[in-house]
Amino acid sequence: MENHTYITPIFVLTNGSTSLSIQADDLVPYDKLCSEAFVSDYAGKSVHFKAMFIGEWTITQPYELGGIKTKGQVFINHRNASYKASDAGLGSIDMAFPPFVISIPKDKSDIVYELSRGDIIEVWGKAESANLIGKTGLHISIEKTTKVQQKSSEEKVSLEELKEKPVQGKSQADDLVPYAKLCSEAFVSDYAGKSVHFKAMFIGEWTITQPYELSGIKTKGQVFINHRNASYKASDAGLGSSDMAFPPFALSIPKDRSDIVYELSRGDTIEVWGKAESANLIGKTGLSILIEKINKQ
Repeated sequence: MENHTYITPIFVLTNGSTSLSIQADDLVPYDKLCSEAFVSDYAGKSVHFKAMFIGEWTITQPYELGGIKTKGQVFINHRNASYKASDAGLGSIDMAFPPFVISIPKDKSDIVYELSRGDIIEVWGKAESANLIGKTGLHISIEKTTKVQQKSSEEKVSLEELKEKPVQGKSQADDLVPYAKLCSEAFVSDYAGKSVHFKAMFIGEWTITQPYELSGIKTKGQVFINHRNASYKASDAGLGSSDMAFPPFALSIPKDRSDIVYELSRGDTIEVWGKAESANLIGKTGLSILIEKINKQ
């Protein structure tokens, strides 16, 4: 049987007809979008390319200094689709600045929090010239995107659908909040002051609480938890590994209800219901979540 490539558009962010002039088979080589030599070729034009998703990119101050609009935008860390996604996390090449800027409007960004490191994404967007950390590069605003998975050696099918409505932070019992959104500074205002329900991976008790105290987070009578996304690969390396990095948001439970913390093992998946508040976390705005209910999965 002959194999074919099927591409299902997820959502066109512009109203009315799309301005994209590039057809489905006119893929721009990723490396050309990274090259300063080709900035003038693509600036002001629509581009279509594939990339590997690494995660949300939150170090946006240099972009602001370069004149890129960051308010109301979510930025993506990415690499060439042939890149070997590292499991090392903190300190690995994954943490280097993306070779060009990719952003998506916050109210259309649900797909970012449904993706996992290593997923291949197909992107259609508008490219503009920008000053990227001392060099001229491209800023690409996503107009349409798909997640592409390898179904067979030659056939690829788009699977994920980008949601049209943003999450407003309102969580019912079965409305799981994507863990990555709770980590994102872009969504702090959506969840602060609200009840949240999410899943995470338990790493261990977190005892470096002095920065929390300095930020005004109550620590007396509280036990704090080190955690990661439920899809994280728990390291056995211990000291010096990415397990030892600060948790992406503060998670605590009253000491008198903390027995479960000492019954869990590194790598366990936990389901949490709690109250989220805005907090200053090591120089950035983030969330502090007080656990009201917790289950081991």
